Amino acid sequence: MHARPNRAGVHSVTDLGELAARLDSLDVYDRRGDVVWMDACEDSITKRWTVAGSGAGYSAGQNWLYCKNGVSAYQLIGGSDSDRYMMLTKLIPNAPAPSKTGLEFSFGLDSNIEYLEIGLQYFDGAERYDYLARYTISTKILSFLNSQSEQEEIETLEFDLFEGPPGWHTWKLVVDPFNEDPERILLDGWEFLLDDFSPASATDSSDPGLQLHIKAGSSSGQNGVLYVDDILFTMNEPDN
Repeated sequence: MHARPNRAGVHSVTDLGELAARLDSLDVYDRRGDVVWMDACEDSITKRWTVAGSGAGYSAGQNWLYCKNGVSAYQLIGGSDSDRYMMLTKLIPNAPAPSKTGLEFSFGLDSNIEYLEIGLQYFDGAERYDYLARYTISTKILSFLNSQSEQEEIETLEFDLFEGPPGWHTWKLVVDPFNEDPERILLDGWEFLLDDFSPASATDSSDPGLQLHIKAGSSSGQNGVLYVDDILFTMNEPDN
């Protein structure tokens, strides 16, 4: 006697985003764009990122207690004085073929975080273009660095981000760096278009490339703690 194959549970999947979700991929939040680099935050932070900070007590490392996926996440602790921040940057040299690009990561707010930032910097060999979004916790203001290098409000959010692990949020910044065009910000279930913005720029002779930017700022006199997981860099993002 032979059992008949269970065909009822076999289906073809043509949507690669749906397939990624079923296979527990990191790419399950927005799913648009092609993932060209990712960090599951399972390894030493200094192997993949340049780490910088300011203020007493700042640090960056792995945390095995709170993570969104896998067994660990990065823990960023901002300094308690001076400029009070902890920052990760990663340079992707020799900027790839022109397309809209995105940076996405998930974060958990622990305590005493004043603001967090997500950004992409584009170097063309003569100029640097800064695409930088900031969320300020106390005011709930989402802002973007405008062409005058000032944080300009996009919107005051009508909801609070959950503070205290294990609550996780995800956000994503999409820009067209090769045409000096900010595109959109996604934060959890919300989307904000950046049609009215132009990037800040400055003279910079660094070699061409793209730099990823993740930053957390502490409240005054405190060591703010932020957890970061599931970092994705994408290309070929669609239009708004």
